[in-house]
Amino acid sequence: MSRRNALKTAAACAAASLFSAGCAHASPNFPPSDHWDAQSGRFFPLDPMREARGVFGALWTMSFHERDEGRHPGKPLPVARPDWKRFEAERERPQYVWLGHSSILMRQAGVTVAVDPVVGECVSPVPVMMHRFQAPPVPLSEFPAVDVVLITHSHYDHLEEPTVRKLAARGSRFVCPLGVGELLRGWDIAADRIRELDWWQSETLAENLTVTAVPGRHMTGRSLTDQNRTLWCGYFTQGLGGNTYFSGDTSWGRHFAMIRERLPAPDVAFIENGQYNERWRDVHMFPEETARAARELRAGRFVPIHWGAYSLALHAWNASVSQSTAKARELGVSTLTPHLGEVFDSGTVSTDWFAA
Repeated sequence: MSRRNALKTAAACAAASLFSAGCAHASPNFPPSDHWDAQSGRFFPLDPMREARGVFGALWTMSFHERDEGRHPGKPLPVARPDWKRFEAERERPQYVWLGHSSILMRQAGVTVAVDPVVGECVSPVPVMMHRFQAPPVPLSEFPAVDVVLITHSHYDHLEEPTVRKLAARGSRFVCPLGVGELLRGWDIAADRIRELDWWQSETLAENLTVTAVPGRHMTGRSLTDQNRTLWCGYFTQGLGGNTYFSGDTSWGRHFAMIRERLPAPDVAFIENGQYNERWRDVHMFPEETARAARELRAGRFVPIHWGAYSLALHAWNASVSQSTAKARELGVSTLTPHLGEVFDSGTVSTDWFAA
């Protein structure tokens, strides 16, 4: 395949998998809800989303000029080697490691949880764009044993088949939104190791740790034909030592107020921050919206994610984190920006290293 044809294919697939609003397609039957349409066989957000526009042109620019305009950092990002002894030691507070983009490891109540583990070089359906800035801070082979993997949705930058297969081979079990289990079973993961959740459903991970799937405003799909056939979600973990919110991908919507009303304030909130553009205005949050979400949730500490690994938009690599942290502080929200690979908790002091 020529580079030109490969880029056309990539643009079509990436647009479908990252920005499409959905189309009718046969799908399994799911329980009636305010976000599932049995007639069309697809899920839909609580707040309607405007259709993305001009996506192909943006993807073309991102392919031919991936490193232009500061979309990749000019030098390697600082990395800390994870202190696994600290991470796995029994502590009062949950311990975390941010691996870049939306990939996080958490240790709480004797359980190691991986959220959207993605460590590959590329997150495009066709590997001619969306390349990682640098190697992940720790290779998958050096991960501690992962008890549970939380998957927020089916997009390639959140659900990576090789990584999922390897974690499954090491004994991990999986929690995912409705419909994603079919994908996992197709990747040879046993059905009894998969738990699919609808919004507001919960799963017990350990004696003192539960996880609840919470709403977001997004979409799903891995091809041109499966748009919104699976659900998307964020996660809220509650357990001994603290509560944590993981937003998954989302744009601004009333779901933040719903989460605030139904669940306690999170001690740490990992909130999507980056890969936004006016062309896909309702797909991802803009920096000021990310900061508003942190305040709406009454987050103890706000950790911006969905940046620091891949460029999936046209803004500079550090634009989102610089703007969202500044706005969050203006709103009275405490920010936490760990280095890649650093083991941290809700009390960790951090710096604006990304501004250097």
